[in-house]
Parts: sequence; C-alpha cells; structure tokens
Amino acid sequence: MKHTSPESVFFESEAIRIEIPVHRDRRFRSLRLGFDRNGRFSITVPPGISHANIERFLQDHSRWIRTRIRRYESQTSSLPAAGWIPYKGRTLRICLIPGIHRLSIQPQGDCFFISGIIDSSEGLASCIKSWLKQEASRELSRLVDVFSLEMGVRCRRLSIRDQKSRWGSCSSRKTVSLNWKLILLDPKLCHYVVLHELAHLIHLNHSRDFWAFLRTYCPDAHDTRRVLRNHAYLLNRFSIENQLSGFELIPEMP
Repeated sequence: MKHTSPESVFFESEAIRIEIPVHRDRRFRSLRLGFDRNGRFSITVPPGISHANIERFLQDHSRWIRTRIRRYESQTSSLPAAGWIPYKGRTLRICLIPGIHRLSIQPQGDCFFISGIIDSSEGLASCIKSWLKQEASRELSRLVDVFSLEMGVRCRRLSIRDQKSRWGSCSSRKTVSLNWKLILLDPKLCHYVVLHELAHLIHLNHSRDFWAFLRTYCPDAHDTRRVLRNHAYLLNRFSIENQLSGFELIPEMP
C-alpha cells in the first residue's frame, strides 16, 4: 500500500485496489474510517498521524472494507434496469402512451402505463415521483389507521417523508414518519415497517419488551427485518431520473 499525495492512500487487498482520501482534523483523537451511500471510503485522522500508521490501520480493517465493497456491489446490481419501476414488490416495465390530455398513470399487469402529453424526461420523472408519493401517502395512511386500531395505539401525527437512510421513525411526541419509497416494497415489508414504528408508540426503544410487543402483530419480525435490509439500496441509490436514463420518449401525438 502506498500514497499518491499527502491527502490520499491506496488500499490494496486481494483483487481490490482503491484510493482513499485522507482528512486531517484537530478535533479527532483517533482514526475514523467512513463509507458513504455512494460507495466511497474516506478516513479522518488527527494531524501528525503518519501515512504508515494510516496504512496499518486500513490493513487492520481490511475485512470490514472488503465486506462493505461486496455489499455495495451486490445492492447496486439489484437496482432495476432503466425503463423499469419497482412498485409494491414487483418490477414493472414503463409503457408510454402519447395523448392530448394531462399525464396519468395506471399500473396494470407487468406494465407501468403512463399516458398523456409527454414533453420531457424531467416532466415525466416529476409526474412519476408525484404519483408514487400520492399512492404512498394514501396507502400508508390507511395502514396506520388499520394497525393503530388493531394495536391499541394512537400517533398524534403521520409524516410521509423522503429519508435517505431509514424507512421510518417515531418521535417521543408520537409523530410517526414513514418513507414514501415504502410503496416500492413488497407489501409484507411495508407492513412490517409500519407495525415497527407504531410499536414504538408503546416502547420508544428496541428492548425485549418492544420486540415481544411487535411479534404479537408481526410474528416473523426478525426474519422480515433481515429481508428488509437487502432493500436498503432503494433508499439511497434509487431515483426515478436514473430509471428514465437513456429511455426513449415517444413523441406527443398531434
């Protein structure tokens, strides 16, 4: 392992060779290795730490680095190809039908039908995202109402958000926040997240009591949680714009 400049090092292990930027920060007293949602590593170190020590630290954490790389590559390969949209656990082909009316969307069979005036990929992406968010808001509100009654809980406020690192959350003020991208998941996974966050209205932690309460309404909670982790790529690497990348738009009808 060698460095190309005072602010970067090369990490080499097995068939892996990557350059990692080095950030020196006086606030840090130890070395900290990071990995972001775009698949990039960085290391923050106190001033005065030698490159030899940085390289030794990276080698000591080589297994962690390789695991993150493999997991990232696996999740990235799971992204649907351009021209396809995940919806309620299925991957649907985008089918454009030009028309003279405003854009409307109707999933049917294996297709995600979009009909109307299609003037640009930007407008199309905005339409798809708005429709998915509306569907998510409608479905998630319904699930919260149904499950709240079943569980005997009450949230003071439901917020549909666009979090980049979590599917949902629950605050001490009994506000439940849910990610609109839950509409992309298999309904079973979506149901689990809603049940999980509603369970926090009783137990604002992940104690044994919390899991016992959750399993009353979701017996296979732990198994479902593991499956959900495999879909984390939808949180931070999926975008409607990417699904339309290189997608040929059908001209508007005269």
